[in-house]
Amino acid sequence: MRTLVIGDIHGSYKSLKKGLKLADFNIESDRIICLGDYINGWGEDFEVIEFLIELKKKAAIPPIYLMGNHDFWFREMIQNDFKNFRDIEYMKAEYSMWFSKGGEQTYRNYLSLTDEQIIYHKEQFFDHLKRYYIENNKLFVHAGFSPKSGFKKTLEKDPNALFWNRSLYEKAYKIEKHKKSNEANDGTHYFDEFDKIYIGHTPTNNYGFKRPEQLCNVINLDQGCKTSGRLTIWNDDDGTYFQTKKRKEKV
Repeated sequence: MRTLVIGDIHGSYKSLKKGLKLADFNIESDRIICLGDYINGWGEDFEVIEFLIELKKKAAIPPIYLMGNHDFWFREMIQNDFKNFRDIEYMKAEYSMWFSKGGEQTYRNYLSLTDEQIIYHKEQFFDHLKRYYIENNKLFVHAGFSPKSGFKKTLEKDPNALFWNRSLYEKAYKIEKHKKSNEANDGTHYFDEFDKIYIGHTPTNNYGFKRPEQLCNVINLDQGCKTSGRLTIWNDDDGTYFQTKKRKEKV
């Protein structure tokens, strides 16, 4: 069995399909772990979620789907305000932040569906997303946690920070940058003593990386798919990865 870890998809169904093809994904012997943010970006949101629902039904080894901040937004909106979902002006005003962060493409994608289809996706997919997953001393989480507080205290005091907090990757980047400029500091820093921490959420291209790199014990698999369509799939078994090319067209 291979464990394939997939970064932020952001509504790019084409990238997801191409990435799985590049990885030669085998539904009978491979398992996937998705780090969240399935929607808000490329407007192929229904296709992404429908595919992942069907994959969970058919896969020999159940996939693991984590919650991202964009998914959390969408689920809360449907759960608390679905009666107004088809009122475009209301939705734009009430959820202006969500719309400005890629939500408009998702909204228009789902607006073409029936109420039953939307609720089906909420109940079959968004309601079952995990906040985090731990296996063999490896943590899988969308954004990270406060390196000052640690994972357990962050989870206890502010569980939603697991969807939003960028400070873990920022700290790992600073440590590795210092190590490279200071040859005397050749130790390896481990956050919370996890062997590996897989995250997404913070695009590495903001730091000059178009490819995934392990910083300390943190592996960030968000290479900016939301804007570029560049999706990364990492093989946890041997540290190799597969990455789709940049997309040009928007839906």
